[in-house]
Amino acid sequence: MLIDPENIGHFAAATLIEARHFSHRAGDIGGEALTAEQMAQAISKVSGRNNGVRHTPRERAERLAPFNPQIDSQLWFWERQDSLDPRELEAEFGVELTTFKELWTTNKVLVNQAFK
Repeated sequence: MLIDPENIGHFAAATLIEARHFSHRAGDIGGEALTAEQMAQAISKVSGRNNGVRHTPRERAERLAPFNPQIDSQLWFWERQDSLDPRELEAEFGVELTTFKELWTTNKVLVNQAFK
């Protein structure tokens, strides 16, 4: 479950513009729920570099999470991604979500710098 920072701004603006609709509500926002392999493939296409994936068993990830914020946040996303439908968010907020591939393509220069 990944989201373009610009989409976060659009969601925030929608809640301000339609304050009555969103008053006293809380919820998660997010984008596509992609597998690690799908993300690596998209990054490979944009960067021109072959990127692989190494999985950490869930039990080990849960032990490491209290000491590693990156692993902790990934576990948090995994728990929520199945209950979040990006198309429902688009309809409710009137926001067209950026796909993972679009985000990486738009930021191709930064991607290439990061994956040299």
